[in-house]
Amino acid sequence: SSGINAEYKGFIQRRISPQNHLKAEYALRFSLVMLTFALAAAIPKLDLFISLVGAVSSSTLAMMAPAVIDTVTQGERCSWGRAFKNLILFILGFFGFITGSYVSIRNIIKYFVGEEEP
Repeated sequence: SSGINAEYKGFIQRRISPQNHLKAEYALRFSLVMLTFALAAAIPKLDLFISLVGAVSSSTLAMMAPAVIDTVTQGERCSWGRAFKNLILFILGFFGFITGSYVSIRNIIKYFVGEEEP
């Protein structure tokens, strides 16, 4: 089966006899899915934390990182227009990062402190 990374296959193959590799792989997959399910069930209001992670990572990955990478990889060949465009993209991404994080943290605090919705 090719679904699991080579590290996990190596882990399984070193510890389990060859006739039980497939069973061990399925057991490992099932265990990982159940662990994920248990964590999702155990953490209250997981959606609040997911929105915080999304606010931080999406603005960084979608807007800020590409602008920085483009500017750095261009080096001295980077024109003023391109650098300005990258700066604007970075500022917009940073604004999204700040506002998204603020709203998510505010919602987390509201929920756990017990404030009523407006």
